[in-house]
Amino acid sequence: MEDQELWSRLPVEILEQVLSLLPIPDLCRCCAVCKGWNSLISTSQFASRCLQNHAKEGQSYVVARWIAELDLDADPSPAALDLELESYERRGYLGWSILDVEAKHWYRLNHHEHVDGFECLSMQGCMAADRGLVCEYIGGFLGGPCVRISNPLTNHGIRILPAPPKCLEADPRDVLMNFVVDNIGSSSFKVFFIRTGFTTNRYCYPGGVVEPFMYIYDSGTELWRSSSNPNSLLDKEGFVGYLGSTVMFQGRLFVLFSSSRHYEYCLFSYDILEDVWEDTGIHIRSSANYRVPTLSQVQLLVSDDRLFLVYWGSLNRFPDACCGLHMDEVLLADADIQEVFQMTPEELLVVFHLAAAQESKFQAFGFQKSVILMSEETGVSLLYDLESALWSQLPASLMDPLPDGYELWFGDPVNRPQRRTAYQLWSGKAMNLRLPSLPWVRDKRRMPDGLVMSHFCGEGTR
Repeated sequence: MEDQELWSRLPVEILEQVLSLLPIPDLCRCCAVCKGWNSLISTSQFASRCLQNHAKEGQSYVVARWIAELDLDADPSPAALDLELESYERRGYLGWSILDVEAKHWYRLNHHEHVDGFECLSMQGCMAADRGLVCEYIGGFLGGPCVRISNPLTNHGIRILPAPPKCLEADPRDVLMNFVVDNIGSSSFKVFFIRTGFTTNRYCYPGGVVEPFMYIYDSGTELWRSSSNPNSLLDKEGFVGYLGSTVMFQGRLFVLFSSSRHYEYCLFSYDILEDVWEDTGIHIRSSANYRVPTLSQVQLLVSDDRLFLVYWGSLNRFPDACCGLHMDEVLLADADIQEVFQMTPEELLVVFHLAAAQESKFQAFGFQKSVILMSEETGVSLLYDLESALWSQLPASLMDPLPDGYELWFGDPVNRPQRRTAYQLWSGKAMNLRLPSLPWVRDKRRMPDGLVMSHFCGEGTR
């Protein structure tokens, strides 16, 4: 690309074909160095072709939502507290980081949003992603509870309104959500919103258990519709309700709920067209005979067209298993699961650089023919190859704990108190990226302004 004269002689069709094969970060740099390339790359036709090419290769990125907040306890002096009160709106920051798994490189997007202290404390958002778009359920932020669709490269998006009242009243920690882009060209999509959890409010069964429900939003009709209730699959003495996990697999929505019937997790599948729930027959019970499921951080994921389950704890069907981090393959045809690997707390302590050998928060992603495990505490990630059963280290994320007095990379240090800043991983998803020039809202009047590509900066770690 150094010989600009040579590139200028290429036919537009060949130039478009070559550029469309480049990774998204490289395309963003091309826009900055050549006006001709910028003009070509900024067309919706090129963006659509680029997304189709990358979709054939499979997912290539992990997009992570992070929060940074100032720690008031680190500097309790009256002067610092007064300064904090004067600039209260600036004590929290919200942004995006992107891991290029193939290149083993983290990027930071240089746009961010300010959130106040109360919002920082309640940031337990729910996120889903598909084909370059991210769907978030955010409580008490950006104008109130909302379901928001956006392109992380631009940080512009739309709020889906009107949302059902039960959706807007849900605690983000009690929400399961999935998001599917049906068509790349038209960018039609569906949102699956499931509310569940043990809590007390007016939608409860006797005993304080929320009746689970699911609403589906279709961008084609711009309407929400309710689904049938999976409780009909259980007897009168049982119900499903506690937070589990959800994933799209082979055209169906799979949801893992906990059941009060035998204090176990039950895997259900949902037929979108027929509006029918089915019990897969896979019921997972922890090895400890407690009154509630002792499994935690239960996550479903898909990799290499196979369904997997990641969790912390141990199962009664594996009596020799340790109480640690596990991954099992879900065998739907046999209504069974098969152990893939397990990691003891002591092993996790070493490989993820944890401070203590105890239960830690992890996120798991299916990636082509591999699985990525990411620690929310240290930002360390490991990649497990399903074919070779070998582990490899990925670069630590940009959410590593920060030292005292460290200023955020986008921050203005003039009016900020010198104190510890804490990074928190909100959520992350494996996905492909899409160029900002590819429209994804049918009504052009709702398209956000200022779609620019300069936000994708090259700072990162290898």
